[in-house]
Amino acid sequence: MVTIKTLLFTLLTFACFHDQKQDPVQKQVQDPILDQKQGQDPTQDFSDLKPENRSEIQQQESAVNLKNQDSPSSSKASLETSNLESRTSKTNHQPTSNDKNYHQAKSSSLKVSADSTKLESGSTVKDTGSGTIANSVVDHEKIKNSETETGKLDHSLWNNLLIKHVQTSGKVNYKGFKSEISSLDKYLAVLKVNPVQVSWSRNEKMAYWINAYNAFTVKLIVQNYPLESITKLHGGKPWDVKWIEIGSNTYSLNEMENDILRPEFNDARIHFAVNCAAVSCPPLLNKAWTADNLESNFEKQAKSFINNPVFNKIQPSSIEVSKIFDWYGSDFGNLINYLNRYSETAINKNATIKYKEYDWSLNE
Repeated sequence: MVTIKTLLFTLLTFACFHDQKQDPVQKQVQDPILDQKQGQDPTQDFSDLKPENRSEIQQQESAVNLKNQDSPSSSKASLETSNLESRTSKTNHQPTSNDKNYHQAKSSSLKVSADSTKLESGSTVKDTGSGTIANSVVDHEKIKNSETETGKLDHSLWNNLLIKHVQTSGKVNYKGFKSEISSLDKYLAVLKVNPVQVSWSRNEKMAYWINAYNAFTVKLIVQNYPLESITKLHGGKPWDVKWIEIGSNTYSLNEMENDILRPEFNDARIHFAVNCAAVSCPPLLNKAWTADNLESNFEKQAKSFINNPVFNKIQPSSIEVSKIFDWYGSDFGNLINYLNRYSETAINKNATIKYKEYDWSLNE
């Protein structure tokens, strides 16, 4: 009896011991954590794996464990590398558009640049906080202060428009002017807040009034364009209408020409400079008049107009000339003598004089 009990106890003990001695590789394969790392189902049974497969999985697990052990030091090394790169970046830093110092430096530069070209562009400068930009709204007071402190007026706005929209022959592209009416208005605003100053030279004053006459004439046409003739406006007398505001005064085109330009400066060449927007009128110069170019342009315009057969036909014994020489005869004095100053053909003193019909069609 004792022997049977002893045998049973021995068998039970052996069975328990056998369970505890289960294959460690198989147990590791059934580890849910390892299974998840391998992308496998943790509930899957691997008891039937072959020895070579078990060995491969064991190697994979060892590699994973080694990676986990190395992770802290790798992160630390990565952080140190990042800090080193950051320090290097600051040492070799180049300004970008997001840098405050860069914006401040650029803002100062732009202000200097904008102030030097403000009158040429017709713009004022506005600080938006993120940089300095040009504002297209004209500040009359700023224009006045900066334009007149040197005693000279900047006509570059008008000059740019003339270059773009007037041919060397004097033909005017009024459609082009109309497309840039805001630029024309800016120039007229410059004239309005900068009337002629006593301190200006004679040439500066003459250039001012010639440019004003021509610019306001273009404005009158553009406002009513398309148009066949300037004589279609205001009952055929557009020159008598007082609508031009300069300083504290309001002028008509006739006042600018007949009350200022002609009597004050007493130079007949003014008639070759002002333009009435008609085909028979002396061509509009495709550049602005200035104190510096006034004399040379007077001579150029006078010679070109007098010797152009479209406007004047000159022969030694007879001439047929523009009606301008009739209307403003007192300005030219002895007409033949005056024409001979510029004519390429010498005119006899007793040559007959006729005047051409005036074409009031638009000079486009």
